[in-house]
Amino acid sequence: MPLSKEHKQKSKEKILQSAVQLFTHKGFNKVSIDEVMQHAGMTRGAFYAHFDSKESLYSEAILAGTFNSLIYQHKNAGTLEEVPLFDIISVYLSKDHLKRKSSPCMLAFMATDVANEEKQVRQTYTKVFEGFIRVIEETSGNSNINTENAMAIAAMMIGSIAVGRALSNDKLAFQLLESSKEMAGFVLDNY
Repeated sequence: MPLSKEHKQKSKEKILQSAVQLFTHKGFNKVSIDEVMQHAGMTRGAFYAHFDSKESLYSEAILAGTFNSLIYQHKNAGTLEEVPLFDIISVYLSKDHLKRKSSPCMLAFMATDVANEEKQVRQTYTKVFEGFIRVIEETSGNSNINTENAMAIAAMMIGSIAVGRALSNDKLAFQLLESSKEMAGFVLDNY
């Protein structure tokens, strides 16, 4: 008897969540298909019922991880108009996000990893980044925040988390987050 569409979708989501968790912690090259499937509690054979390759899994994991990230959780809590952009920025640039105590944003946690991957993966990352920019534009409530300002804010947010993760000095990393929040506030207040 064939598996139901609902069961197949749940299995795929389980694989994606395992992939998100493993890729954000280890990167693409240090995670095997077997490891993802073991983490998901499934066999390697089940992988190919959902994905053509590890690269296609990685691309979908970027999308899935981003939509589960802080910014999208915050966005889904209400309409964009109900959540001030500075609140989203503050949650994104938090110690909890930096230390992965909440859903990590794939844009920040995989930025350098993606740069070395196949075109398909980079295209997915680009699509997600463009969506991130739109969220900033739509959420700002400030008609002066244009695409260029939104890109700068997005890059600062993503870069602050990416650099902060690489630092061995927590105090310096937390200072980086705070200074980035201040700069974002300045941009929002002055444009």
